[in-house]
Amino acid sequence: MKKRVLVSVMFLCTMVLVGCNEKNEQWEKEEVEELLESYYEPYYFSEAAIIDTTDEDVYEPGVEFYSVFEDEDEQSVLFNVKVYTKTGKVEEIELEGGLLGSYNLKDIGDAEVSEDTKKDGEEETWIPVEGSSFHNGIAYVKMMNTNSSSDIRINVIDVNGQKLFEYPQDSSSGYNSIDQEGEYIWIDNNAFDRNGEIIYSLSEKYQGQEIGNGYMMVLEQPSGYQQKTAKMGVIDGYGNEVIPVSEEFAKVCGEELPYPKECEDGIVDFEYKEVVVDANQGIYYEDMEGFTDYQNNMMLSGWILYKDRGTSTVDYGDYYEYGRNITLSDDAVIVSGMEEGDFVIWTFDLNGTLINENRIADIKVNQEELNYENGLSALYIEGVDGDYVTMIDEQGNFLFEPIHCYNHDFSDQIPIIYGEVSEGMIRVAVDETTTIFVDSNGKESVRIPANINCVGECENGRIAVNAETGECFYIDVETGENLSLEVE
Repeated sequence: MKKRVLVSVMFLCTMVLVGCNEKNEQWEKEEVEELLESYYEPYYFSEAAIIDTTDEDVYEPGVEFYSVFEDEDEQSVLFNVKVYTKTGKVEEIELEGGLLGSYNLKDIGDAEVSEDTKKDGEEETWIPVEGSSFHNGIAYVKMMNTNSSSDIRINVIDVNGQKLFEYPQDSSSGYNSIDQEGEYIWIDNNAFDRNGEIIYSLSEKYQGQEIGNGYMMVLEQPSGYQQKTAKMGVIDGYGNEVIPVSEEFAKVCGEELPYPKECEDGIVDFEYKEVVVDANQGIYYEDMEGFTDYQNNMMLSGWILYKDRGTSTVDYGDYYEYGRNITLSDDAVIVSGMEEGDFVIWTFDLNGTLINENRIADIKVNQEELNYENGLSALYIEGVDGDYVTMIDEQGNFLFEPIHCYNHDFSDQIPIIYGEVSEGMIRVAVDETTTIFVDSNGKESVRIPANINCVGECENGRIAVNAETGECFYIDVETGENLSLEVE
């Protein structure tokens, strides 16, 4: 697992509404604020100064900034909002600058018109508007009631699209925090089994943050008259303490829960604290300046490999040079970079011995680092007539002749997608509206009529697609057909 700097675009959307009417004229400020006020009720919002975003140019014309508050006093900012008045696009932005989600103002207007014109007693229809990737055989789908855009529920489904159980949207918070492990799924602060029964619930004394792979980091704040230290730990969905809840661990973590962007697949990389938590093994590292990669219970931090629960280390620093990158595969450590005009891949075993060197002449690699899954990585190349992609093994051998890909920033708002290998395939943008998956022979496995930014990786033989129109569906890779979802 590579530590990701950019959040996967497909699952950034926290609130999706459906609409198709076109609006070509500029959105007026008064109109924008009227729609936002209705959309974020019962919360409060006000105009904000320029805020930090992932965009380089935040001073472009036709952009308005707002802050959403929990209370009328405007003391507690939940997140910020960036509105593009030319297109009506709205981006919800974390206080730390990360993108939470996006939608369009025209969709709010369409939804309000729909609610105003609906007839009494009209039959309810639920449609899928956002879906997660599958993980250990389960996924979740956010469903919207077409009679009321604010009426949202969550369907937990299996790989056949059958509904295991449903869970109502928490109208007080506006969203649900979800983490699927397979045997159970965290929704908000409750762990449910596959039948929808609560198997564990955080007590009132705990605050929690899901960190992936079914683990929850918890914080117990002291109360009463005694000046005690906070306690922290990591638990699973059954309440087992994977890392014991203790004052010692709280001090290591600075008595603060991590931000969501610091958590992935059971790994927590606390920014600025030099602490990395590995819940998968129930251990943590102090004085570690972040992690680079994680595979098979091995941690790569910088140029040092940590094995055997951190008790054994291998230093690959002798091959460090500016511009080179290091990554971890199942059975090897791979260093890559340019040398004397060639792209070179050095392959090491897990004990630090160089076992192969592969020099590839006359190519310009278009990605900063490789990312291996089951011994394979995608390789993006900048050609004279555009971008190309192929798949390579641990020795850097091409598995097929590089194919042309339409791989650039379509909207000027979303980062370029460098797909990873998932279940032996990579996703490739054919054009702005078409994405294909190709296998290790370069053969097309499935074709999807959607922008690559809306298409997830393949998990459990299923591909989640969250289209820009608000449509959500899954592709069965074996058949190439849409998975039939049980909605009621």
